[in-house]
Amino acid sequence: MEAVKRRFLGVASATLVTFRVLGQLIGMALIVLFVNIYLGEGSIATGRESFQALMVVSFISFILLLIVGLLLTLKAR
Repeated sequence: MEAVKRRFLGVASATLVTFRVLGQLIGMALIVLFVNIYLGEGSIATGRESFQALMVVSFISFILLLIVGLLLTLKAR
């Protein structure tokens, strides 16, 4: 926010919040997609192996997204 002129602080803040919420939305959509792929119609109680696979895929996917975001942030600086 330090790079923004004072008169554009409202626009910058709104843009920041919009992209933060968009990131949360994409994260939740990915989790729902993974749950649907790995568990489908089953329940968590009956599919322990599929739930563990779901957690592994979710963690790896979000770690990769985190690394991409980190590299983009470092490149921008």
